[in-house]
Amino acid sequence: RNFEYYSEDPFVTGKIGTAMTLGIQSQGVGVSAKHYAVNSQESDRTRVDERVSQRALRELYLRGFERVLRESDPWTVMSAYNLVNGEFAQGSKGLLTDILRTDWGFRGIVMTDWWAVGCEEGSEPSTRLVASMVRAQNDLFMVMNDSEANTGNDDSAESLRLGKVTRAEYQRSAMNICR
Repeated sequence: RNFEYYSEDPFVTGKIGTAMTLGIQSQGVGVSAKHYAVNSQESDRTRVDERVSQRALRELYLRGFERVLRESDPWTVMSAYNLVNGEFAQGSKGLLTDILRTDWGFRGIVMTDWWAVGCEEGSEPSTRLVASMVRAQNDLFMVMNDSEANTGNDDSAESLRLGKVTRAEYQRSAMNICR
């Protein structure tokens, strides 16, 4: 999916992305850096498993994002559909909490791409499964017509009741959104 990116070079991508973000946000409009991370192909993008070493991940695939996040502080980051080393990017604690939030200090909203899927061990990926995304600090699930009526029939309440996700994790996501 490099057609969506500024460059294959992480330095160039980071510089252009930073300039774009600063320019757009100077007008009071928020930017969403997307698709985080290793979103490398269009075909089968919701099921492809991108296998990449930690070194390549940090030096090539994440470096542009890191520069944009550290130098221009976009309002949101949109997670990718794909798997990275066997784990869906939108439910990856390593990508969203450890790297994005802890290592880089990102304090904004992390949102899924539209109709992203969650996955719990022993289950098939589904748009119903949101607990893994909440645990990983993916704060906003896109899209649902009516969250009060739970028109997407997600497992939020059930996951909370079963202890798959905690009230504190939901509160953390709410604080990320309100910040």
